[in-house]
Amino acid sequence: MTLPALPSPAAIDGEHPRNPSTRIIHTSLAHPVTFDYEPPKDGSHPCQWCHNFTYGLLGLGKRTVEVLDFGNGRYIEVSGGHVAEGHEPSRMCVVCALERIHIMRCAAHRIVHLAGYQVDSFNFAAAYNSLVPIPGQGPPKKINPWCSLCPNPAFFGCSALQTVNKFQEPVNASSRDAIGCGLLLCERCEGLIHAARGDLAQVIMENEQRDFTFGSRADATYLLPGNDMYQFYIGS
Repeated sequence: MTLPALPSPAAIDGEHPRNPSTRIIHTSLAHPVTFDYEPPKDGSHPCQWCHNFTYGLLGLGKRTVEVLDFGNGRYIEVSGGHVAEGHEPSRMCVVCALERIHIMRCAAHRIVHLAGYQVDSFNFAAAYNSLVPIPGQGPPKKINPWCSLCPNPAFFGCSALQTVNKFQEPVNASSRDAIGCGLLLCERCEGLIHAARGDLAQVIMENEQRDFTFGSRADATYLLPGNDMYQFYIGS
Protein backbone atom coordinates (compact mmCIF):
# COMPACT_ATOMS: atom_id res chain seq x y z
CA MET A 1 0.00 0.00 0.00
CA THR A 2 1.36 3.44 -0.98
CA LEU A 3 0.72 6.22 1.48
CA PRO A 4 -0.46 9.59 0.17
CA ALA A 5 2.07 12.40 0.22
CA LEU A 6 2.12 13.94 3.67
CA PRO A 7 2.64 17.57 4.60
CA SER A 8 5.55 18.27 6.90
CA PRO A 9 4.93 17.90 10.65
CA ALA A 10 5.49 21.63 11.07
CA ALA A 11 2.82 22.42 8.48
CA ILE A 12 0.35 20.16 10.25
CA ASP A 13 1.11 21.04 13.82
CA GLY A 14 2.57 24.53 13.67
CA GLU A 15 5.45 25.01 16.07
CA HIS A 16 4.81 21.77 17.94
CA PRO A 17 5.10 18.80 15.54
CA ARG A 18 4.11 15.41 16.90
CA ASN A 19 4.56 11.86 15.77
CA PRO A 20 1.29 10.68 14.22
CA SER A 21 -0.56 7.57 15.28
CA THR A 22 -2.65 5.35 13.03
CA ARG A 23 -6.31 4.91 13.92
CA ILE A 24 -9.68 4.04 12.43
CA ILE A 25 -12.46 6.64 12.27
CA HIS A 26 -16.02 6.61 10.97
CA THR A 27 -16.63 9.73 8.92
CA SER A 28 -18.67 11.21 6.09
CA LEU A 29 -16.13 13.95 5.40
CA ALA A 30 -12.87 14.11 3.43
CA HIS A 31 -9.75 14.58 5.52
CA PRO A 32 -7.83 16.60 6.48
CA VAL A 33 -10.71 18.99 7.24
CA THR A 34 -9.77 22.67 7.18
CA PHE A 35 -11.57 24.44 10.04
CA ASP A 36 -10.39 27.99 9.31
CA TYR A 37 -10.90 28.09 5.56
CA GLU A 38 -10.87 31.49 3.84
CA PRO A 39 -12.90 31.23 0.61
CA PRO A 40 -11.49 33.10 -2.40
CA LYS A 41 -13.44 36.20 -3.44
CA ASP A 42 -14.11 34.76 -6.90
CA GLY A 43 -16.29 32.03 -5.35
CA SER A 44 -14.32 29.26 -7.04
CA HIS A 45 -13.80 27.15 -3.91
CA PRO A 46 -16.39 28.11 -1.27
CA CYS A 47 -16.82 26.78 2.23
CA GLN A 48 -18.70 23.55 1.61
CA TRP A 49 -21.02 24.15 4.56
CA CYS A 50 -21.99 27.61 3.26
CA HIS A 51 -22.27 26.49 -0.35
CA ASN A 52 -24.48 23.45 0.16
CA PHE A 53 -26.51 22.95 3.34
CA THR A 54 -26.72 19.21 2.69
CA TYR A 55 -22.95 18.85 3.13
CA GLY A 56 -23.21 19.15 6.90
CA LEU A 57 -26.23 16.85 6.94
CA LEU A 58 -25.00 14.01 4.72
CA GLY A 59 -21.41 14.75 3.78
CA LEU A 60 -20.03 12.39 1.16
CA GLY A 61 -21.36 9.19 2.72
CA LYS A 62 -20.19 7.43 5.85
CA ARG A 63 -16.95 5.46 5.57
CA THR A 64 -14.63 3.52 7.85
CA VAL A 65 -11.28 5.19 7.22
CA GLU A 66 -7.73 4.51 8.33
CA VAL A 67 -6.03 7.81 9.14
CA LEU A 68 -2.87 9.30 10.55
CA ASP A 69 -3.81 11.30 13.65
CA PHE A 70 -1.42 14.14 14.44
CA GLY A 71 -3.17 14.94 17.71
CA ASN A 72 -4.17 18.47 16.74
CA GLY A 73 -7.65 17.93 15.35
CA ARG A 74 -6.60 17.00 11.81
CA TYR A 75 -6.15 13.64 10.12
CA ILE A 76 -4.52 12.45 6.92
CA GLU A 77 -6.35 9.64 5.13
CA VAL A 78 -4.37 6.45 4.62
CA SER A 79 -7.02 4.14 3.16
CA GLY A 80 -10.76 3.88 2.71
CA GLY A 81 -11.40 7.62 2.56
CA HIS A 82 -13.01 10.02 0.12
CA VAL A 83 -9.85 11.87 -0.95
CA ALA A 84 -8.53 8.76 -2.69
CA GLU A 85 -11.67 8.81 -4.85
CA GLY A 86 -10.97 12.34 -6.04
CA HIS A 87 -12.92 14.39 -3.51
CA GLU A 88 -11.31 17.55 -2.19
CA PRO A 89 -10.66 17.69 1.56
CA SER A 90 -13.59 19.22 3.45
CA ARG A 91 -13.48 23.01 3.88
CA MET A 92 -15.20 24.79 6.79
CA CYS A 93 -14.96 28.56 7.15
CA VAL A 94 -14.36 30.34 10.45
CA VAL A 95 -17.98 31.52 10.77
CA CYS A 96 -19.34 27.97 10.40
CA ALA A 97 -16.86 26.76 13.01
CA LEU A 98 -17.77 29.58 15.42
CA GLU A 99 -21.46 28.76 15.07
CA ARG A 100 -20.76 25.26 16.36
CA ILE A 101 -18.49 26.47 19.15
CA HIS A 102 -21.27 28.87 20.21
CA ILE A 103 -23.68 25.92 20.57
CA MET A 104 -21.10 23.97 22.57
CA ARG A 105 -20.59 26.88 24.96
CA CYS A 106 -24.29 27.40 25.71
CA ALA A 107 -24.53 27.12 29.50
CA ALA A 108 -27.90 25.33 29.47
CA HIS A 109 -30.10 24.79 26.44
CA ARG A 110 -33.69 25.99 26.81
CA ILE A 111 -35.66 24.16 24.15
CA VAL A 112 -38.83 25.67 22.68
CA HIS A 113 -41.00 25.12 19.59
CA LEU A 114 -39.89 26.87 16.41
CA ALA A 115 -42.50 29.38 15.33
CA GLY A 116 -44.24 28.42 12.10
CA TYR A 117 -43.23 24.75 12.10
CA GLN A 118 -45.62 22.08 13.34
CA VAL A 119 -45.04 18.34 13.02
CA ASP A 120 -48.68 17.55 12.24
CA SER A 121 -48.92 19.90 9.25
CA PHE A 122 -45.34 19.73 7.99
CA ASN A 123 -44.62 18.54 4.44
CA PHE A 124 -41.92 15.95 5.13
CA ALA A 125 -41.87 14.72 1.53
CA ALA A 126 -41.01 18.19 0.23
CA ALA A 127 -38.30 18.58 2.86
CA TYR A 128 -36.55 15.31 2.04
CA ASN A 129 -36.96 15.86 -1.70
CA SER A 130 -35.18 19.19 -1.30
CA LEU A 131 -32.02 17.31 -0.34
CA VAL A 132 -31.71 15.92 -3.86
CA PRO A 133 -29.89 18.24 -6.27
CA ILE A 134 -31.57 19.04 -9.56
CA PRO A 135 -29.15 18.68 -12.50
CA GLY A 136 -28.05 22.04 -13.85
CA GLN A 137 -29.53 24.07 -10.97
CA GLY A 138 -26.64 24.18 -8.53
CA PRO A 139 -26.77 23.01 -4.92
CA PRO A 140 -30.11 22.25 -3.23
CA LYS A 141 -32.05 25.14 -1.66
CA LYS A 142 -32.90 24.97 2.03
CA ILE A 143 -36.66 25.34 2.50
CA ASN A 144 -36.88 24.51 6.21
CA PRO A 145 -34.66 24.31 9.29
CA TRP A 146 -32.80 21.05 9.94
CA CYS A 147 -31.80 19.30 13.14
CA SER A 148 -28.29 20.03 14.41
CA LEU A 149 -27.80 16.38 15.39
CA CYS A 150 -29.44 14.28 12.67
CA PRO A 151 -30.60 14.68 9.04
CA ASN A 152 -34.24 15.41 9.84
CA PRO A 153 -36.36 18.60 9.82
CA ALA A 154 -36.20 20.70 12.99
CA PHE A 155 -39.21 21.78 15.01
CA PHE A 156 -37.46 22.92 18.18
CA GLY A 157 -34.60 25.24 19.01
CA CYS A 158 -32.63 26.65 21.91
CA SER A 159 -33.90 29.97 23.30
CA ALA A 160 -31.49 30.26 26.23
CA LEU A 161 -30.32 33.81 26.93
CA GLN A 162 -26.76 34.36 25.70
CA THR A 163 -24.25 36.90 26.99
CA VAL A 164 -22.09 36.80 23.83
CA ASN A 165 -22.73 36.14 20.15
CA LYS A 166 -21.02 33.51 18.01
CA PHE A 167 -18.03 35.84 17.60
CA GLN A 168 -17.70 35.96 21.41
CA GLU A 169 -18.73 39.62 21.41
CA PRO A 170 -20.90 40.83 24.33
CA VAL A 171 -24.59 41.25 23.46
CA ASN A 172 -27.37 43.16 25.15
CA ALA A 173 -30.06 41.01 26.71
CA SER A 174 -32.67 42.78 24.56
CA SER A 175 -30.85 41.94 21.32
CA ARG A 176 -32.02 39.18 18.98
CA ASP A 177 -28.48 37.80 19.13
CA ALA A 178 -29.02 37.12 22.83
CA ILE A 179 -31.82 34.63 22.19
CA GLY A 180 -30.66 31.07 21.61
CA CYS A 181 -27.34 29.46 20.80
CA GLY A 182 -28.36 28.10 17.40
CA LEU A 183 -29.11 24.50 18.41
CA LEU A 184 -31.99 23.06 16.37
CA LEU A 185 -33.71 19.75 17.06
CA CYS A 186 -36.11 17.40 15.32
CA GLU A 187 -39.01 15.86 17.22
CA ARG A 188 -37.07 12.70 18.10
CA CYS A 189 -33.89 14.47 19.20
CA GLU A 190 -35.91 16.89 21.31
CA GLY A 191 -37.33 13.94 23.22
CA LEU A 192 -33.92 12.30 23.53
CA ILE A 193 -32.18 15.45 24.75
CA HIS A 194 -34.85 15.93 27.38
CA ALA A 195 -34.34 12.35 28.59
CA ALA A 196 -30.55 12.80 28.47
CA ARG A 197 -30.78 16.07 30.44
CA GLY A 198 -29.07 18.05 27.72
CA ASP A 199 -26.28 15.58 26.96
CA LEU A 200 -25.76 15.90 23.19
CA ALA A 201 -23.24 13.04 23.15
CA GLN A 202 -25.85 10.68 24.57
CA VAL A 203 -28.35 11.71 21.89
CA ILE A 204 -25.85 11.22 19.06
CA MET A 205 -24.82 7.84 20.44
CA GLU A 206 -28.44 6.66 20.60
CA ASN A 207 -29.09 7.93 17.08
CA GLU A 208 -26.11 6.03 15.68
CA GLN A 209 -27.01 2.87 17.57
CA ARG A 210 -30.42 3.02 15.91
CA ASP A 211 -29.07 3.83 12.43
CA PHE A 212 -25.29 3.82 12.01
CA THR A 213 -25.29 5.23 8.48
CA PHE A 214 -27.95 7.96 8.65
CA GLY A 215 -28.66 8.29 12.37
CA SER A 216 -26.57 11.42 12.83
CA ARG A 217 -25.49 14.37 10.73
CA ALA A 218 -22.15 14.21 8.96
CA ASP A 219 -20.92 17.04 11.19
CA ALA A 220 -22.70 16.15 14.44
CA THR A 221 -19.40 15.29 16.11
CA TYR A 222 -18.42 18.97 15.96
CA LEU A 223 -20.88 19.68 18.76
CA LEU A 224 -19.29 17.21 21.18
CA PRO A 225 -16.72 17.92 23.91
CA GLY A 226 -13.13 17.54 22.75
CA ASN A 227 -14.03 17.25 19.07
CA ASP A 228 -11.43 17.86 16.37
CA MET A 229 -12.74 21.29 15.39
CA TYR A 230 -12.89 22.53 18.98
CA GLN A 231 -9.43 21.13 19.62
CA PHE A 232 -8.11 23.01 16.59
CA TYR A 233 -9.43 26.33 17.90
CA ILE A 234 -9.24 25.95 21.66
CA GLY A 235 -6.67 23.20 22.21
CA SER A 236 -6.90 20.01 24.25
